[in-house]
Formats: sequence, C-alpha cells, structure tokens
Amino acid sequence: MPIEQPSKFALVTNRKTADALGLPIPRERVQQAIWIAVLSA
Repeated sequence: MPIEQPSKFALVTNRKTADALGLPIPRERVQQAIWIAVLSA
C-alpha cells in the first residue's frame, strides 16, 4: 500500500501555550485569527 508524504503541516496552539513556551506569534496571525473569529460569530 503506497503512502504519501504530506505537503503541508499545521501547527495549532493557543496564545497562553505559545507565551509559556516563549514562541512569538506574529501580529498578522493574531489579527487574522481575530478576523476569522468575528466572521464565524
């Protein structure tokens, strides 16, 4: 049975976890997330 390698990987984390791990979240990503949350409300 053939297996394909994924071409994309998604990293999903919340802001508290990112802060605890010291991972920076670019401002553009935060604004994009807020925009998506507003659209789906």
